[in-house]
Amino acid sequence: MKNSLKIQTALILSALLTAGAVMPVSAATDAPVRDRIAVEKIAFQNPDFIRGMDISSVISLENAGVCFKNEAGQTEDVFKILADNGVNYIRVRIWNDPYDANGNGYGGGNNDLEKAKQIGRRAADNGMKLLVDFHYSDFWADPAKQKEPKAWADMSLTQKQEALYSYTFDSLSELKDAGAAVGMVQIGNEITSGIAGAFQNTDRAALLKTGASAVRAFDSDVRVAMHFTNPENTGAMKWFADFLAQNNIDYDVFATSYYPCWHGSLTNLTEVLSYAADKYGKYTMVAETSYPYTLDDTDGFRRQHVLGLFGAGTGGRGARGDERRQRCQRRQGARHVLLGGRLDHRRRHHRQERQRVDAAVQRQQNALGAVRLRLGILLFGGV
Repeated sequence: MKNSLKIQTALILSALLTAGAVMPVSAATDAPVRDRIAVEKIAFQNPDFIRGMDISSVISLENAGVCFKNEAGQTEDVFKILADNGVNYIRVRIWNDPYDANGNGYGGGNNDLEKAKQIGRRAADNGMKLLVDFHYSDFWADPAKQKEPKAWADMSLTQKQEALYSYTFDSLSELKDAGAAVGMVQIGNEITSGIAGAFQNTDRAALLKTGASAVRAFDSDVRVAMHFTNPENTGAMKWFADFLAQNNIDYDVFATSYYPCWHGSLTNLTEVLSYAADKYGKYTMVAETSYPYTLDDTDGFRRQHVLGLFGAGTGGRGARGDERRQRCQRRQGARHVLLGGRLDHRRRHHRQERQRVDAAVQRQQNALGAVRLRLGILLFGGV
């Protein structure tokens, strides 16, 4: 029987990248970017708890001249900084061919297999396992777009299954040969609407089965994850768990993204994940998230600084929830805080605002302590 784990109350989810005061340095000026984010190392007592970080763009940043500094102000490999501060899993996205006909990268780190091999090896050298996030696309895959790779565009379903199996198995084999310690594999990224250009349920099920079987053939001890999103749609998320079971799809981890600005309350998240865990005996995972932990102006855009946290579950229903969500969507590019509304210094007293937000953060932390998950994975974008 799989052990039930509890998310620790002390988890502040946007902390791990900057744990140890990681500081990027500008390539153009060679002067530190005064981020002023300082997060103390989080002590975890449970050795089975997975503490993850997505650093898929790190190679592109390093190639641009960015370096990272540890708490002592010394330049150090970001992989070592993360490992020293409690991270034990690295998540890396893989795009099949993120380049145009002239070899120009699409951006976002140009995360092909070769970059994943470098990241996987460096993670393993620092004692961290790898979560491989196959998008099965040449660029971002999410609910709004699940476009198949260019090379698969004219394939039949059967041909696409063959291509997906070979790509999955061969890529994992190359990662292993490069020195990566693969611990988990996502069959697609945020596959709520489809996967690799397949949107009909029968086609989706066929590709998911194919991907899972390729992982099992590679290594039966590697966990297989199915990653959805929009957990605020409780009925739809439960339907996905049922869909996987009804189609006999072999997997271990039921995963979702969770950005509280859009995705509702922790109570609802608990209900969604508990459904897959309790009914089908699956591990559960928050595969992407962001979480507020400071009111400080950390990026130099004080007038645009997002505060948020108008009570636990800022996604909210009804008029106030819609208003909050709209304000948040206008600032979806905010990097450090993804909950709520805009600070108006002329109308709100900072101290009162801080007290209100601190109280809301405490409510969120208390709720975190009550979320019971089969497996706690917290992976969130950074570099």
